[in-house]
Amino acid sequence: MEKFNLDVDEKTKVRIESIGGDLRISGRSGSKLEAQAPDYGELKVVQDEDKISISARSAVLVYLPASIPVAVERVGGDVHAKGLSESLAVESVGGDLRLKRIGRTEIQWIGGDLTARKMDSDLVVAQVGGDAVIEKVEGAVRCNAIGGDLVLRAVQGAVDVTVGGDASVEIVPQKEAASRVVTGSDLTCYLPEESSANVQVNAGGELVLVEPGEFEEAEEGVVFRLGDGQGDVDLTSGGDLWLRVGKYESFSTEDWIDDITNRAEASAAEMEARVGAIVGGAFAFDADRIAERVRKSVSKARRKAERAQKRAATYGASDGKNVRISFGKYGSKSAEVSDEERMTILRMVEDGKINVEEAEKLLGALEGEA
Repeated sequence: MEKFNLDVDEKTKVRIESIGGDLRISGRSGSKLEAQAPDYGELKVVQDEDKISISARSAVLVYLPASIPVAVERVGGDVHAKGLSESLAVESVGGDLRLKRIGRTEIQWIGGDLTARKMDSDLVVAQVGGDAVIEKVEGAVRCNAIGGDLVLRAVQGAVDVTVGGDASVEIVPQKEAASRVVTGSDLTCYLPEESSANVQVNAGGELVLVEPGEFEEAEEGVVFRLGDGQGDVDLTSGGDLWLRVGKYESFSTEDWIDDITNRAEASAAEMEARVGAIVGGAFAFDADRIAERVRKSVSKARRKAERAQKRAATYGASDGKNVRISFGKYGSKSAEVSDEERMTILRMVEDGKINVEEAEKLLGALEGEA
């Protein structure tokens, strides 16, 4: 195993330039930076005054003082970072990115999933290829593009996210900054009961407002006022949109799922310690990857259970509590024309019953065009 130990101080900046495998970064007390990689990894650690650069062809473990800022350029595998009180900047991660107890974080690109928990400041993300779980963030959250699904809870600042799949979010309206959520599929949103905001909702599918108070129809969607209306929240869903004002509801499946996840991660940590002691850390990341696969499977099962329970609760509730606005009236989804309808129109043209211009108008009307 290759290992480097360097003395560092509060002026030190660390740049991780290129890692061929997985990367684990752990903040700790003290004034030492330690980097480890298997013998074949070609680990390089270069110190130039107050700057340290690290690169390797293999997986790498990095331990360093929590107060040192870290910049990561390129990682081919997964990244797991925890316990960094200063800033973290990440350019490119080919696999998944897992963050816990990190300061202000800026991320350019993640090929896999993002998990961010107990963040101490703002989280800014340009692009996530997979799913994202974001919980307990003391600052604002901005994600320009999440390719999969999103679960977002306990965020203290404003939220601005665009999601390709489904999203379940909890938003606290801010007086000084607007929050915005856009999804390609279904959206479930919770707002605290004491919220003060003007909320605009726009759904491509069915719009369900649970105990919304007074609301009014707008050109696009529905707008309603909470409290004094001091903040702004904009919700847009390509599918169904389900909005509740009140306490976030923890589904019955969540407790045992979290228990399974925690036990899997604990077992993985034990495996990593045992394997690391035997082979000098060469395969220390395999256990962590197994735990991550378990987490993904469990997460998808939870989302399915949540959606099933949400729909059961929504459609089973009385009309006195729920306001339903159906048929995608307020969304941008166009009706789809079936192949059979298209063939029927083409036959009408061939038979001389309508001309080409009339056929185009008919297709446009069927597709919902004005």
